[in-house]
Amino acid sequence: MLRGQGVRTVALVDPDKNTMTIESEGEASRVLADGDVIEFPAVLPGWSMAVSDLWPKDLT
Repeated sequence: MLRGQGVRTVALVDPDKNTMTIESEGEASRVLADGDVIEFPAVLPGWSMAVSDLWPKDLT
Protein backbone atom coordinates (compact mmCIF):
# COMPACT_ATOMS: atom_id res chain seq x y z
CA MET A 1 0.00 0.00 0.00
CA LEU A 2 2.65 2.57 0.99
CA ARG A 3 5.00 1.51 -1.80
CA GLY A 4 2.29 2.44 -4.31
CA GLN A 5 2.30 5.95 -2.82
CA GLY A 6 5.98 6.49 -3.60
CA VAL A 7 7.44 5.42 -0.25
CA ARG A 8 10.92 4.00 -0.90
CA THR A 9 11.52 2.25 2.42
CA VAL A 10 9.06 0.54 4.76
CA ALA A 11 9.87 -0.82 8.24
CA LEU A 12 7.43 -3.28 9.80
CA VAL A 13 7.93 -3.90 13.52
CA ASP A 14 6.73 -7.16 15.08
CA PRO A 15 6.94 -6.79 18.87
CA ASP A 16 5.65 -10.33 19.40
CA LYS A 17 8.73 -11.76 17.64
CA ASN A 18 11.14 -8.90 18.48
CA THR A 19 11.87 -8.41 14.78
CA MET A 20 11.76 -5.66 12.21
CA THR A 21 11.32 -6.29 8.49
CA ILE A 22 12.75 -3.63 6.20
CA GLU A 23 11.66 -3.38 2.59
CA SER A 24 13.61 -0.92 0.44
CA GLU A 25 13.09 -0.12 -3.20
CA GLY A 26 15.30 -2.31 -5.40
CA GLU A 27 16.52 -4.50 -2.51
CA ALA A 28 15.48 -7.82 -1.00
CA SER A 29 13.51 -7.65 2.26
CA ARG A 30 15.63 -7.90 5.41
CA VAL A 31 14.47 -9.28 8.74
CA LEU A 32 16.37 -7.84 11.69
CA ALA A 33 16.33 -9.23 15.23
CA ASP A 34 18.02 -8.53 18.56
CA GLY A 35 21.75 -8.23 17.95
CA ASP A 36 21.20 -6.47 14.60
CA VAL A 37 21.47 -2.76 13.87
CA ILE A 38 18.79 -0.73 12.07
CA GLU A 39 20.14 1.58 9.37
CA PHE A 40 18.42 3.52 6.59
CA PRO A 41 21.40 4.98 4.69
CA ALA A 42 19.35 6.23 1.72
CA VAL A 43 16.81 7.96 3.98
CA LEU A 44 18.72 8.82 7.18
CA PRO A 45 22.46 8.80 6.40
CA GLY A 46 24.61 8.27 9.48
CA TRP A 47 21.72 7.21 11.75
CA SER A 48 21.64 3.77 13.36
CA MET A 49 19.95 2.04 16.27
CA ALA A 50 20.14 -1.40 17.87
CA VAL A 51 17.00 -3.47 17.27
CA SER A 52 17.06 -4.44 20.96
CA ASP A 53 16.54 -0.74 21.84
CA LEU A 54 13.01 -0.99 20.41
CA TRP A 55 11.84 -3.26 23.22
CA PRO A 56 11.17 -2.23 26.81
CA LYS A 57 13.80 -3.22 29.32
CA ASP A 58 12.83 -5.57 32.16
CA LEU A 59 12.43 -3.38 35.21
CA THR A 60 12.21 -6.20 37.76
